[in-house]
Amino acid sequence: MKLPHKLHDDAFDALLREAASLDDAPPALLHKAYALAKAPQTAPAQTLASTAYALGQSIAQALQAVLTFDSWTTSPAALGLRSTTMETRQMMFSAPGRDFDVRVTPKGDSFVLGGQILGDFGAGSMSLSIDTHLRDQPAASFGLPLDELGSFRIASLPPGLARLMFTLDDETITLPAFEIRKRA
Repeated sequence: MKLPHKLHDDAFDALLREAASLDDAPPALLHKAYALAKAPQTAPAQTLASTAYALGQSIAQALQAVLTFDSWTTSPAALGLRSTTMETRQMMFSAPGRDFDVRVTPKGDSFVLGGQILGDFGAGSMSLSIDTHLRDQPAASFGLPLDELGSFRIASLPPGLARLMFTLDDETITLPAFEIRKRA
């Protein structure tokens, strides 16, 4: 079949007569087609703007905190202490509107992770996963609600690479990964 714009007038006229002899579409199908034609159409710019807004909302709800202090990278003298080895590691992480005080303390062969969220929040929970780097031991996962002061504490943790994530109100804040281990 030739395309209509390449047809001569006589051939195009024959196609029109053939199309006119075809039966009409069923009335129910015609009503659906009319309804679709009358339905308000969303302009492409509106669709793009609403998609961009939704994407911005989801990005704003998933935040990455940054490490602002690590007691193992600061000399004891700078903290006003004598040169003693600190076993407990204290880290401070910051995200917009909140700070996270995280402490890791060795207890025998395991560790205790504790801390507190500093800043306003309603309700929340935290989840922790630890990659132990051992082939015969899968990653350990823990989760618990935060108390009314934003405190958390988990004992008997194995050493490994820790990933902490906090779900507060309608945001999720992820802390950079850090090692749970004894000080070298």
